[in-house]
Amino acid sequence: MLALIRRHFPAAHSCYAGPAITVHVPLPLTQAATGRLRCEGTVDYIGTRTALAKARLMSDDGKLFAQATSNCLIIRPGSPG
Repeated sequence: MLALIRRHFPAAHSCYAGPAITVHVPLPLTQAATGRLRCEGTVDYIGTRTALAKARLMSDDGKLFAQATSNCLIIRPGSPG
């Protein structure tokens, strides 16, 4: 998820840290039960100091097997604290 957020900033102008990540796994993950899975990630919010992203792991028929959210602190070179 940090990679999604990182795409919005030039390398020389900012860096980031992931202070929190939450993962929920509502269904068991076994190859026999799931078959092929896909992951979709989105950036929900980018502010001046924080960003929020989420990712979902789903089967081809739309069953949700896992979901994660992440808060990221944006640290720009030269900015205080």
